Amino acid sequence: MKLKCNQKELSHAINIVQKAISSRSTLPILTGILLEANEGCLTLTGNDLSIGIKKSVKAEIINHGSTVVSSNIFGDFVRKLPNQEITIELDGNNLSIVCLESKIDLITFNPVEYPELPIVENSSYYSVNSALMGSMIHQTIFAISNDETRPILTGALMNVSDNKLTIVAIDGFRVAIRHGSVSSHIESKVIVPGKTLSEVNKIIGSYDESEMLDIYVTENHILFKIGGIEIVSRLLNGEYLKYNQMIPSNFTTTLNINTKDFLHAIDRASLIAKIGKNDAIRLSVTNNKLLINSLAEIGHANEKISIDVTGKLLDIGFNPRYLVEALKVIDSEFITMKLLSETSPTIIEPLDNDNYTYLAVPVRIPKT
Repeated sequence: MKLKCNQKELSHAINIVQKAISSRSTLPILTGILLEANEGCLTLTGNDLSIGIKKSVKAEIINHGSTVVSSNIFGDFVRKLPNQEITIELDGNNLSIVCLESKIDLITFNPVEYPELPIVENSSYYSVNSALMGSMIHQTIFAISNDETRPILTGALMNVSDNKLTIVAIDGFRVAIRHGSVSSHIESKVIVPGKTLSEVNKIIGSYDESEMLDIYVTENHILFKIGGIEIVSRLLNGEYLKYNQMIPSNFTTTLNINTKDFLHAIDRASLIAKIGKNDAIRLSVTNNKLLINSLAEIGHANEKISIDVTGKLLDIGFNPRYLVEALKVIDSEFITMKLLSETSPTIIEPLDNDNYTYLAVPVRIPKT
């Protein structure tokens, strides 16, 4: 194998495929990058058996071939080179990388032993705008659980029906639901690992907002394709929670609140709450103000913000993080907060659209 390519393009491709490489793999070959020199391009692949990423760069191919090279050393060396032409040549199991007067020789792995990525492309697929997909992931991924004892909740539900994509994340204390339009003639319901969605979001964020993301689905795998990049992931198997049954249909109190004012007030009040034993804040609904209080041995914090209220007045407690993380991802100027009682789940939605729903479970707070 022998080829020539541009340093900047190669470095960019390495950065992308390294997102699928684990430094803690028990299989040494999976700490490497698969290099495949074919007609007009060099294809790089990273794979940790749960997620795989493939990216091609333009190259002058002198001799075809393939090998697997240490990801860390190969990546670090290429990144530190000037933006000039690089020559890569394989001789036996020795890979040399040359750029101007710089050269490194690396011992490689046998590419025959490298696990192949699953073939997903011939399956059903749909397309979604990459900027929309990025927004949908951003508004839900923080609610994915990290609890490995409930593995199904370490992923998000992606449900496609009637040209609408819905992404749902649940961690047992909150639910984030985001809807968006897609171009699709299929119906699909799969559970995608949170790690996969995180890497997809990082990659699509570097593309133009008009770029489309193609999503292919099989029974056990999902493939995301954009701009010459392929991201293949295992799906999580199991029955997802019936999230629609968790959303209350009746409310006794509805608040319209300025999103930023609410966010900043909770952020300040939580400085005291974090020091306290129960890490909670109290929301007290009055006729035209929302009072936000936190109490700890070191002191107390009080905030007041203007609101529009419909319904009865009440006090309710929350872990401030569960409110802050949702408010940070809502782009609308105002939100609607719907409450039933001090012990029932609360709904937060943008005031100007129905594309996003967030449910938070309250916490018990001492009576005043």
